[in-house]
Amino acid sequence: MLAIALAVGLAACTSDSGDKQPSRTGPVPTNPQSTGGGTAGPSGGSGVAPTGPPLPGTYDVSVTGTAPSFQLSGTLYLRSGVVDDDTTSAVNMVEICLVTGYPYERPEMPSIWFGSNAVCQPDAGEKDLGFVAVEGTQVLFEPDPVEAVGRANVFTAGTSPTCVYKATSGRLTVTAGTTEGTVTGTVEVSGPANGACPPERVQATFTGTRR
Repeated sequence: MLAIALAVGLAACTSDSGDKQPSRTGPVPTNPQSTGGGTAGPSGGSGVAPTGPPLPGTYDVSVTGTAPSFQLSGTLYLRSGVVDDDTTSAVNMVEICLVTGYPYERPEMPSIWFGSNAVCQPDAGEKDLGFVAVEGTQVLFEPDPVEAVGRANVFTAGTSPTCVYKATSGRLTVTAGTTEGTVTGTVEVSGPANGACPPERVQATFTGTRR
């Protein structure tokens, strides 16, 4: 099992304060897998069906790869939207990031850094990276290739330690669990790599618990 590598500067992602969330004005992910309407807020007590999206905060997650097969741990961040005046994809209602492993220097195989803003990815700064939609009990993210930046939204696939792929397409879906402070989800990332590495794709499911 591969342990997550956390970098200095991630503390900003653990904040779940702030009552005002920017309105989303841009396009939303296509074909959102909504579980129906609901109101935002706590997901209810143990064993109670959630009525809104997952609680904001930091989640410890266990990630299981389906293509290729792997098992590793990571961190999921859910926080209020970050206003980015330079974005071309509008302001997100919430920011969501999945961070597992480390793809650079001495890369872990596989590893995934994928989310709506670089602010909650190690060493990546602050930059809007795509589209977020809140649908019932789910939060969904799809990347905007126009917003690709530096060391954000990247992954390794296990094919070669020198191949670091840009996640220019894919989807991250997070669903509130039946126990308050828990989540389930899926992630799919694909895209080109540096050098002569062929395009690659990684798919996985995950479960998590809020710290």
